[in-house]
Amino acid sequence: MNLAKALAIKLALDLGGFILSALAGSLVLNLAIIAASAADSDPDTAVLAAGLALSVPFTALFVGYFAAVPAFFVIVAAELFRLRQPWFFLAAGSGIALLVVYLIRSAGGEAEAGPGLFATLLLAGAAAGLAYWVVAGRSSGDWRIVTSPG
Repeated sequence: MNLAKALAIKLALDLGGFILSALAGSLVLNLAIIAASAADSDPDTAVLAAGLALSVPFTALFVGYFAAVPAFFVIVAAELFRLRQPWFFLAAGSGIALLVVYLIRSAGGEAEAGPGLFATLLLAGAAAGLAYWVVAGRSSGDWRIVTSPG
């Protein structure tokens, strides 16, 4: 396989991994919100399922938007240094989630910083990192091992 084809495949995997990681982080955030609000009432399962089907992709747009730049640097570092360990992506996802909250708060945004928020964000970031690892992280740096045609 030539280098251009290997890079194109890896770029597609990285993009797919990023999209799936945004969806995974969004799912965890939505489930945490539902769990917090369900403690006060008796939710209908069908309503919750419909709500998740609509809110997870919408929330994933925001998750992807805010995490895109830091995730880009993590992905580039993983590719250059061939970092394939799942713990790296779990830690990076959690770190990116906390970095996003810090950046929003330092820019004057209102973000309530209770322990529940930090735990939820750590879990959402870890889920996003693991989702990325499943799709693209396990093969980080493989594009550098290209066999010559023939």
